[in-house]
Amino acid sequence: YGECGKLSVAWTIFRQSKNLDIVAWNAMISVFIQNDELYNALEAFTIAPKRDSATWNTVIGGLAQNGHGNMALKLFLQMNLEGVKPNESTMVSILEACSVSKSLKEGEVIHASIIQMGYEKFPIVGNALINMYANCGSLRAAQTTFDVMEERNLVSWNTMIGIKANNGMQTSEIFQLFKQMQDKNVKPDKVTVSIVVGACSAICALEEGREIHLKIKDGVLESDIFVESTLVNMYAKCGCLAEARTVFESMRLRNVVAWTVMITSYAQHDQGEEALILFRRMVSDGVK
Repeated sequence: YGECGKLSVAWTIFRQSKNLDIVAWNAMISVFIQNDELYNALEAFTIAPKRDSATWNTVIGGLAQNGHGNMALKLFLQMNLEGVKPNESTMVSILEACSVSKSLKEGEVIHASIIQMGYEKFPIVGNALINMYANCGSLRAAQTTFDVMEERNLVSWNTMIGIKANNGMQTSEIFQLFKQMQDKNVKPDKVTVSIVVGACSAICALEEGREIHLKIKDGVLESDIFVESTLVNMYAKCGCLAEARTVFESMRLRNVVAWTVMITSYAQHDQGEEALILFRRMVSDGVK
């Protein structure tokens, strides 16, 4: 592919070649999926002289990631009928397919199979289950799955906190989960902090936002442009322009989001002159 420059030419050469092993076929299918050529990926899958679990996983995962959940589910059924045993990677892909197609019943059946095969002990599978249940509207099942997980990683906590934030849960509940995460010695990252601070912004939970800010003030997270922009937005949404400006001025780097949030906040609080001054400074700093 790299030498030919065109995938269609590479595919023609590939089909004419003989004695290619399964690794080569899997690589070709993967390249098709990465280049959004699902039709050719399915053709390569169909005519492959041999298929292993990696072949099935690649196609099922590619279909799920590109929004073809129902097609991925049909292929998963065919995989089982042909006696190919799914592994934990297969389960993650098929749970994503259920999530995309909102197929809760199928997801529940797959969950039962996961327990039967012992794959629930893998955090990556548990995270996929939580996400599937949440996207299918079963928040209680998502919470139960999270609660019974033997091992939770950072993604597990971020996923559950994000679900609560995206579904309008009370900030106290989100904040409690954030505290539990730290009690378990799981260090939050910029995604965690941005979700929690964003939840504070949505309902102007200033005290909780300040407490989170204090928790990260002496850490490396505060110097992250993504986290800092979220803090600026939180303080501004809560009407604390002085605190928003303090965070803004302390930023080593400022992206267009941080500038826009600060300028908009001044405008919304009838401080148009300050907004204009900040806008001129933004332009003079070369921020487009």
